[in-house]
Parts: sequence; structure tokens; C-alpha cells
Amino acid sequence: EERDLNRVMAFAGQIAVSLQTMRLLDETNRLYQQEQARLQREQVLRQIAAHVRSSTNVELVLQTAVKEIGKALGRETFVVLDVETEDAQPNGSARNGSY
Repeated sequence: EERDLNRVMAFAGQIAVSLQTMRLLDETNRLYQQEQARLQREQVLRQIAAHVRSSTNVELVLQTAVKEIGKALGRETFVVLDVETEDAQPNGSARNGSY
């Protein structure tokens, strides 16, 4: 009986180690996925910044920024500029395809 008990205890120990290993692998995978998402967001921001720096046209800058953000979010986006007079400041608003 003692020999059987030792086998059961050894088997239980192996199961505990396996469960802990699986938990750690799941946690590692979750953290990896979070890091990949963060890196992707940073890449999108770098691309938007590069496009913005490459243009002096405010309308083009807004359109590019909204387009890139829309691509990153997987949504259709557009910019509505409301300029009434020549010297008026642009009143730009970004939309996600809905009013």
C-alpha cells in the first residue's frame, strides 16, 4: 500500500507541475498577444506621424490621419471640413462612417 501511495503522490505531483506549466504558457501567450497589439498600435502611430510630417496641406494631413486610423480600427472613416470663408479656421471633424 505504501508503494501505491508513493506512485499516486508522484503522479499527483506530475499533474500539478503540468497544470502549472499550462497556466504559465497561457499567461505567456496572453502577454505576447497584448505586446503584439501594442506594437501594432505604435506602428500605426508612426505611419500616421510620417504621413503628417510629409505634408503641409492641412486637409491632406487630416484625411491621411483619419484614413490610417480607420485602417487600424478596421472601420470606414472620412473627414468633414467646414470652412465658410477664406480666413476662417477649419472646423474639421473625423467620423467613423455614421452621423
